[in-house]
Amino acid sequence: MFQKFPDQKERFLKQVFTLIPAAKGQSSLRERAERPLVLLECLVGVVLLIACANVANLLLARAAARQKEMAVRTALGASRWQIVRQLLMEHSMLAFLGGLAGLAISVPLASALIRFIPINPADLSLTTTPDLRILLFTGGVTILTALVFGLTPALQASRVEPGSTLKMEAGAVSAGHGHVRLRKTLVAFQVGLATLLLISAGLFARTLRNLHSVDLGFKTESVVMFGVRPATVYEDSRKLQVYRALLENLKAVPGVRAAGANRTRLLTGGRWDSAITIPGVPDKPGNTPWSFFNAVTPGYFEALGIPVIEGRDFTWNDWGTDRYKCLVNQKLVDDYLEGVSPVGRMMAQGRGSTPDMEIIGVFANTRYENVRGEIPRQTFVAMGAKQRIKFMNFLNVYVRVEGDPDAVMPQLRSAVQRTDPHLIVSDMRTMDEQLNQRLTTERMLSHLSVGFALLATLLALVGLYGVLAFLVERRTKEIGIRMALGAERGSVVRLVLAEVVLLIAAGMAAGAAAGLMGGRYVESQLFGVKARDPLVFGVSLFLLLWASLAAGLIPAWRAARIDPIRALRYE
Repeated sequence: MFQKFPDQKERFLKQVFTLIPAAKGQSSLRERAERPLVLLECLVGVVLLIACANVANLLLARAAARQKEMAVRTALGASRWQIVRQLLMEHSMLAFLGGLAGLAISVPLASALIRFIPINPADLSLTTTPDLRILLFTGGVTILTALVFGLTPALQASRVEPGSTLKMEAGAVSAGHGHVRLRKTLVAFQVGLATLLLISAGLFARTLRNLHSVDLGFKTESVVMFGVRPATVYEDSRKLQVYRALLENLKAVPGVRAAGANRTRLLTGGRWDSAITIPGVPDKPGNTPWSFFNAVTPGYFEALGIPVIEGRDFTWNDWGTDRYKCLVNQKLVDDYLEGVSPVGRMMAQGRGSTPDMEIIGVFANTRYENVRGEIPRQTFVAMGAKQRIKFMNFLNVYVRVEGDPDAVMPQLRSAVQRTDPHLIVSDMRTMDEQLNQRLTTERMLSHLSVGFALLATLLALVGLYGVLAFLVERRTKEIGIRMALGAERGSVVRLVLAEVVLLIAAGMAAGAAAGLMGGRYVESQLFGVKARDPLVFGVSLFLLLWASLAAGLIPAWRAARIDPIRALRYE
C-alpha cells in the first residue's frame, strides 16, 4: 500500500496508532502501534485456516465419491504418483480461481477498511490497487494452501485397492475409518478456531462499548470543534483583539449557546505536561509533582459543560493582564493538597520555579488526550495573559449549539471570516466525530473481529453439515435396519448427533483453552473487560454450541425420515 514512499509506514503507524495505551512490559511506540495490525493479521490467518480446512473436508468427500474412478485408473496402469499429480492439478485450479476471486473483492474491501483511518489517506500515498508484491504474496499463499491442504485428500484418494473397490456395488458410498476420522478432526479444528474468533470478537466488542460509555467529564453532544489560525503574523495586541472578537462573534451566531477555545486539542493524543512547583508540596526523589497543562479562554468550560466546582472561571477581565491565573482539577487537589482548597494559592510551571500563577478555581475531573487510563492532574492557564499570548498562533475552538450541528457549521465559518478574512478554519467536526476518530483502532478491531468471527462460524457450520450429511449417507442402510426393527425418529436423530457432539465439545474446549492462553497478548487492547472474562467465554460457547446443533439437526432430521424399505435396497 505504501508504493511511492515506503518510509512513510512509520509515519502511518504513528498517526493511526500513536495513542494506543502501553501495557506493562511494552517497550516502544512501534510495538504498541503494530500490535493491532498483528492482531488483524492473526484474525485473517485464522479465517484462512478455517476456509482451507473446510475445502480439505470437501475434497476428502469428493475423493471418497471418486474411489471407483481412481480404482479404474489404477487398474489401467496409472501409478499412484500420476493420480496424486492429477488431483493436485485439479486442486491447484480451484485454489487459483479462489485467489482470483479474492483479489477481485480485495479492492473494495480495502477501500472500506481505509475509512477507519482517522487521517487523509492521500497524505500517505495509500492505494487500494494491488501491486506486484501483493500479487506475488497472494500467488504464493494460493500455491502453498493448494499444496498443503490438497495433498492429504490427494494421497487419500490415491490409496485404493482396485480389486476390492471394483467389487463394491456401483453407487456405494464407502470410506475407511481413517478417512472418516480425518474429516471429523478437520471439523473439530474448525470449531476450535471459530470458538477462538468468537471469544476475541466478544472481548473487542465489549471494549468498544465500554469506551463509548466512559464518563469523559465533558459533554460531546452538540459541540462543534475546529482549528483557527491566522494566515499572517499578528502583533500580540492584535491577537488579543482578534481572538476575543472571534469568540464573541461566534456566540452571536443563532443557535450557539457558548464558545471557547484552548491550545491543545482534546482527545487527539496531543499533550502539554510539565513538572510543577506548589509551596508546601514536597518534591520527593522520583515523585516530582507533575501536571498536564492547557491554555484556555473564557467560555471554554461552559462550551464543554465542565463544572467549576470551587472558585471562579476565567473572565474577559483576565484577558490581556500581566498576572498569571489558572484553574486546577480535583485530581490535582486530591493528590497534592490532600483535599484542602487551593483557591488563592500560588504555583509555578517547572521544577523549583518561583510560584507566579494564582489558582482561582477548581474544575471537575475530565479526560484530556485519551479515553483510557486514569484521569491526569491538570492545570488550565489563562490564554490571554500577555506573557503567553505570543505563543498562541492558533486556536482550537469549541462551540456548543442547539439543534443540528451540521446546519450551524456554515454560519460558524462565515462568522470567522467576518471577524478577520485572514483567519483560516481547519478540521471542523463535531466532538462526537472526534471521539469516534479517537477510538479508530478499537472500532476497527471490534468490527473486523466480529465480521471474521461470523464468517469463521459460518464456514465451520458448513463443514459440520457436510460431515454429518456424508455420515448419514454412509450409514443409510444401517439406519434403515434400525428403523425397520422399531427405532423411533428421536432415537435416530440422537444417533446422528452423537457422531459430532464429542467433536463439537472437543473443538470448543480447544478454542477456549487457546483463548485463555492467548489472553495476555490482547490484554493491552482491552478496556473494562478481562481477557478471561467468563461472560464473554460463556456467551461465545453457548452461541456456537446451539449453532452447531442447529447445523447438525438438518442431516439428522433427514436421517430420521429415511424410508426403511428404500434404505434396505440402497446400494
